Amino acid sequence: AQRPKQLTGFASRMVDAQAPGVARRLTALSRLTDSSPDWPERLLDELGLLHLLIRAWTRREQLPDDLGATVRSHVGIAVRTEDVLASPGIGDTWVVVAGRDTVEGRLAERRLWLYGTTTRRWALILVFAPVSGGFSTTVVPGTRFDAVAHFYPGRGQLRVALSDEQPSRPVAGWVPEPLGTASARECWRRAVAADPWVEAVPVLVSGRFRLLGNGEPALGDADGALPLIVPDDARWVLPLLADSDEVTVAGELSPAGLRALSVVTDGEVRALCVTCPRWPKPPSWEHVQGPSPRRPSPEPSPRLFLLGRRRQRALGVQATRRTAPMRSWTRPPPTVRCIAP
Repeated sequence: AQRPKQLTGFASRMVDAQAPGVARRLTALSRLTDSSPDWPERLLDELGLLHLLIRAWTRREQLPDDLGATVRSHVGIAVRTEDVLASPGIGDTWVVVAGRDTVEGRLAERRLWLYGTTTRRWALILVFAPVSGGFSTTVVPGTRFDAVAHFYPGRGQLRVALSDEQPSRPVAGWVPEPLGTASARECWRRAVAADPWVEAVPVLVSGRFRLLGNGEPALGDADGALPLIVPDDARWVLPLLADSDEVTVAGELSPAGLRALSVVTDGEVRALCVTCPRWPKPPSWEHVQGPSPRRPSPEPSPRLFLLGRRRQRALGVQATRRTAPMRSWTRPPPTVRCIAP
């Protein structure tokens, strides 16, 4: 019973010590309750990573430059944007594949995952804003723009600062090369080898929706299945975004599974959280949703297996093969005024 209080106290001391990265990890640990069936394993894993980070920090002078920069980034040592922009950049057309908002105290963080159409490299934009305010960026999932990306120092680091950024436009006709489940796991192993403290890696994975033995959704192929992490109130939205049974899902891969953030289909990027309060409301619901998907059809669709019959009856929806998917935004949305964790 004392563990959450003690960890919260340690986190406050790390904030005072100018180590916000360590404080964030301790805060996350304080929220781990004994009601979780695997809480001892998760607690031990995270404490082990913290111990490794402390050992690396005390020996930072002996580490290679790139690994030392990685350690400093996880401790929370800030790097000036001017210094990052002074480093060589990579010019490309960047597709905003996915995004996610989180709230920590009075500060909101927006993570935007970019994918270079030519270099095939991933990049991450981090935007911060007070919860009571809004984000200044107009970059949203489903758009693309030309820019030069300058990567922050560190081994395996994907965060970038942008220069020469051009106006964004909707994504159309984009055909990426997604990974299979086995290649996605290999991508995670390489990321951990480069950065032991990495929490998740961006991936584009192709497969079919299926249910695991415990009834949880997953994305699978001939090599296995990846558990899908989606909000309970958005499970039924994910299959609706796809145009076929074979779907490409973009998200963050971690040991817990694949956090689905968007679907790439028909050359477009369709964000899973387009109807969630954490994202701005699109300019026009009729434009975003297209024709109403609530027209009955005698032919059921396997893409809606996550939408149970009880919920179908409650919503007055009958799954059809011609269900109209939601469309991507065609112009930048207004500033976010409401953010949900």
